[in-house]
Amino acid sequence: MTPAEIAAALREIAAYVDLEGNRFRARAYERAARSIGAVAELDRLIAERRLDELPGIGKSLARVIEELATRGRIELLERLRERWPSVVLELAALPEIGPERARRLHEGLAPTSLEEVAALCEAGRVRKLPGFGRVSEARVLEAIRTRHERGALLTLEDARLASEELASIV
Repeated sequence: MTPAEIAAALREIAAYVDLEGNRFRARAYERAARSIGAVAELDRLIAERRLDELPGIGKSLARVIEELATRGRIELLERLRERWPSVVLELAALPEIGPERARRLHEGLAPTSLEEVAALCEAGRVRKLPGFGRVSEARVLEAIRTRHERGALLTLEDARLASEELASIV
């Protein structure tokens, strides 16, 4: 895996861990993703077992990164992907929703797509969930419509990593 792919996998783990309510651990994965994205010679650090010298990376995260780099996958991420449908991550990334509400929407209505969530909002079913009302339902619907109009937004870090990846190819 390339450093950009490893960083993306770490950010994905962070998002799932955040869904499960462990914000502290999620931040650790996010910091590790930033560190991996900023390092020039990742292969050398892995070979020399010096990943824990990078900011935000301890021994446990170093093992995760080494496994991603050598195997191209990690069981933790696979388990998280099995537990949480991708729509939950999409919901959590929307500005009016976030991880806690995304989890509640998933547990209460089990939608399989953003389009289904929009239809549930239009039918008035989201407002019946604990922590939601008419106003929050309307905001969720508006956030989904905005996402469809503008497309998915990249974080600055994701955009930087993608541009570096493209630059290395060209």
